Amino acid sequence: MNNKNIPNKINNSGFYKSFINDIINKPKVDIDRVYLTKNFTNFIIDKFGCTRKSVEILKEILINLIVKPQRLFVDHEKYYVAMDLYTTTLYMCYKDICMIDIDEKDYNYEEIRTNMPELSYIVYETRKGYHIFLTNKYYDYKDNYTIDLMIKLGADFYNIIFCNLRGFSVRLNKKTIDNDDIYRYIGRYGKGLAEIEDLVKEHENSIMKYKDIIRSKMK
Repeated sequence: MNNKNIPNKINNSGFYKSFINDIINKPKVDIDRVYLTKNFTNFIIDKFGCTRKSVEILKEILINLIVKPQRLFVDHEKYYVAMDLYTTTLYMCYKDICMIDIDEKDYNYEEIRTNMPELSYIVYETRKGYHIFLTNKYYDYKDNYTIDLMIKLGADFYNIIFCNLRGFSVRLNKKTIDNDDIYRYIGRYGKGLAEIEDLVKEHENSIMKYKDIIRSKMK
């Protein structure tokens, strides 16, 4: 993501602008490509576990993977919609609506209310598991509490790292291998904040809006 890929007209109050400024101004470590391999990241996770320490180490390395050309579609104060031009992946990235990405079909999302009744959430089924949007409050993606909560709820660990770098991202277009709908609404658990629930619904609206767009090349 270099300056020539940043749109000329960015909403001054939009989330994309603040994200771009963070990425541009953040000091980058000159990383040998060996440290970008799955073997190295797995080594860190094996050594320190799925912990905040692993997140802190790996995000300094994996930030290099999000610095790439983007095309901005929508810039809102609470989210932006953009396309990764390398993989043609269209995505919505929320500033402070925490999305728990679960890659297990047998995950018991109903137990969240039993174990943590203070949480309310909306669940969607994905090809590999579930997306669980927390609706009881806004969550700062950079905050340690948010990292710890995502770990506790069993979110995909790589997704936790990338969320800590850029916010809570959800893909909007189908992959080339997809035949079925990209996501299936499961249900609403607990009474969340109406404004957050409306913002969660916006990703459904965007999927429909861009349903005929090019498919993602992600595997």
